[in-house]
Amino acid sequence: MSNEKVFPEGLFIKDVEVNPTFSKKLMTIKPAEFYSWCKEHEKNGVVFLDLLTSRSGKPYFCFNKWEPSVTETIGRSVIPTPPAVEIDVDDIPF
Repeated sequence: MSNEKVFPEGLFIKDVEVNPTFSKKLMTIKPAEFYSWCKEHEKNGVVFLDLLTSRSGKPYFCFNKWEPSVTETIGRSVIPTPPAVEIDVDDIPF
């Protein structure tokens, strides 16, 4: 996985200067651009974005490409789904 940052298209954030005590940020979405970008980058129907701050203090969104490695997924226990069993109503003791 490369360390190159991927920025979402059609999604913007900036500081609000009118009433800074009530509203901190203004997020602007261009639905057509953002939707097509999300469709291109989604995994299992989800897109993760990080809200970061640049060195100059400005906020920005960045695509979170993190995926668990093989060693992280091996340590998790997976409970298998038991197979479906048909039960005859006459076999129930009550």
